[in-house]
Amino acid sequence: GSPAWRDNKSFFYNRFAKMTAGAPETAKYLNSGLWLHQIVTLPEKDVAILAVGLNSRVSLTPVDAPFMVTAPGSKQALAVISHGATPESSVYLAPLSQVHDAQTPWVRVAEQSDDVTNVALHGDDIYLLSHKDASHYKILRLRASDPTLARAATVVPASSVVIQDFGVAQDALYFR
Repeated sequence: GSPAWRDNKSFFYNRFAKMTAGAPETAKYLNSGLWLHQIVTLPEKDVAILAVGLNSRVSLTPVDAPFMVTAPGSKQALAVISHGATPESSVYLAPLSQVHDAQTPWVRVAEQSDDVTNVALHGDDIYLLSHKDASHYKILRLRASDPTLARAATVVPASSVVIQDFGVAQDALYFR
């Protein structure tokens, strides 16, 4: 699920772990991982990028689900970790050219306690939707060259209107 293109020959996707015989039906949602697939190769040749115990820079639990965010023209990649049923995610950054196996040099941008619920990439800009200290949400921007959330610029401040979602386009930042 949720494919994100790496280039015109490969993409990242989230994949469930193989079920063991006799496992309960709910076990299929545990231990999913982020994988890299090369077009014209068999899925058995796919490479694991993130999974429980795979990369020491990103700690995952069995209920966590890693997804990738890429954007045309961006040299960055974001790994977004969904933590079960909660809407808040952890976010990690790496140069797209270095995301090819379990040794990816991920840098944490946000953890679950930062209350980030959506992210987007536009070139070297990272946009985050957060309700940290903003019950109606705010949109933050930071540069990939300085992914320190404490130094993020607020591009859409919290107001009396709840920001539900946003998207980045070539000409503007759109939010609902």
